[in-house]
Amino acid sequence: MADIATLTVEELRHLRLGNLNKAVADWRVMADKLTKLATGGSGDVSARDLESKAKAADWEGVNATVSREFVTKTAKQFDDADAEAKDVLGILSDLASQMAKHKESLQTAESELRARNILVLGDGTIVDNGPKGPTEQHPGVAKVSQEDLEAAKARITRILWEATETDRIAKDALRGIMKDEHDFSGAGAGSLKEADMRQGQAQAEKWKKDILSGDYKQWSDAELEAFNRSLVLHRDNPGFTETFFTGIGAAQTLEMWRELAHPYDGPAEGDRAKLLAKVQDNLSMSLANASHGDSPVVEQWKKDLIAAGPKQLPGDLPIGPTGFQVMSSLMQKGRFENEFLNDYGTILITHEREKFRGSGEPWYSGITLNYPDSGKNPNDPMTGFLEALGHNPEASLVFFNEETGKGEKRISNFEYLVGNGEHGRKWPENTDGLDNLGHALESATLGYAYDSKEPAVPPVETLDQITARSERTALAMGVVGAYADPELLAKHKGIEGSLAREDAQQGTGKAGCLDRVRRRSPGRCRHGSGDCTHGRHRRGCGTDRRGHRGGCCGDGGRKPHDGLARKERVQE
Repeated sequence: MADIATLTVEELRHLRLGNLNKAVADWRVMADKLTKLATGGSGDVSARDLESKAKAADWEGVNATVSREFVTKTAKQFDDADAEAKDVLGILSDLASQMAKHKESLQTAESELRARNILVLGDGTIVDNGPKGPTEQHPGVAKVSQEDLEAAKARITRILWEATETDRIAKDALRGIMKDEHDFSGAGAGSLKEADMRQGQAQAEKWKKDILSGDYKQWSDAELEAFNRSLVLHRDNPGFTETFFTGIGAAQTLEMWRELAHPYDGPAEGDRAKLLAKVQDNLSMSLANASHGDSPVVEQWKKDLIAAGPKQLPGDLPIGPTGFQVMSSLMQKGRFENEFLNDYGTILITHEREKFRGSGEPWYSGITLNYPDSGKNPNDPMTGFLEALGHNPEASLVFFNEETGKGEKRISNFEYLVGNGEHGRKWPENTDGLDNLGHALESATLGYAYDSKEPAVPPVETLDQITARSERTALAMGVVGAYADPELLAKHKGIEGSLAREDAQQGTGKAGCLDRVRRRSPGRCRHGSGDCTHGRHRRGCGTDRRGHRGGCCGDGGRKPHDGLARKERVQE
């Protein structure tokens, strides 16, 4: 993952934990002994007893200061030694249990893949071990596809990355505890979780100084590479992401990337451009992680980011980009928080409809904000925003059913982005946005990120899950109805791949309609109760503004929720 060396399959596969477990046992004994020396409890002399006696003694002369201070300081060192031993024990204990879990995860993955005729070699190479020759010669044996191999590679890579991160965090934490050669500090982290948080906060403070001072504008390639490395290591760490972005503020968050991407002397080329492409991806994933924070300071930072959207950024360039353009260029990786995405998208569409009368063309500018530069209309903020929806199925499902506008102009976001009517968006002719619109629709209708390496159909066991499936079905029918119009399909070049993938996953109930779309033949598809025709998708065909069911294709009610664990918020 990224450009940082990880443990190999061979190393994790044959990892021996005996010595580590013995070290844990030894430190547990040591911690118990130091606790008794520091606080007593066994009837023996302890540092706390000595300190109490020193403070109560009737010292005279030099002893009243020097001796009392020495005894008191020595007693505190025993307390610190006790605390430090507990910290070491906590780190080693967590390291042993976590590495055992990583090793077990690798063993499980290898076993499951082997059953599907996929082998994992010691260097991490993934091999198709299935029978060779025509499929008909091996009835009952599923052929290993390229997608299967890529998913296997992603799974193994993730396990190795997590194991490497566990090892790195533990190593840095132990070094931090032992950095003072003469004194015990007693201020170390007592667990890997706490160590990870502290290390992230320290890195955030380091880089925050460079950003706020403006030094980042003169960063060399080596300095930019160091910043990118910190992003790679801490992009899933709220200790880093929340501390860093709230520390520099919303305005500087946007200004930082505008300045790095397109300084006064022009956009980067060559190796610098390749490095900026990595920084852009890792900034996006870091921002996505920070968006899940719910502290008052993070909530205000998110509001400030959205409020900065319509405003033109200050800078040396004659015509600077708006906040929407910069922020959307940093939303193409990772999984942003549900409410933030919907609030951001609502303001974006409202602004576009009111200022540009629903046209995407005015967003065009000659400023480079994306690496690599596709040469299309990269500064259309709808492009990056829709890509973010493509990574968050819950948010995208709700968003397409939200509405903007007033009176007769009030329409759903689906109708604005997909519709071919008077109030539908006028997409730029040269844009990646329609590809990303397809990605967002895939996410919303299939229930998982469009580019997931291990796609899994959401379960339908609870009432909420069943209702969610009904909502996805209703939206899928809206897609079918809209793109049964050959004129619209011809105008939305780039969305065909997403339609095909939706077709492949949605099942036989809708396949006929999507086949008709691919043949570009007009027609109406009727599904669900009440003979509902989905040629026009207003409010998700029976959903209210928040996506709650109340109409033709299902019933019940569901509020979107974000139960995503922090370590799962980063997605490459």
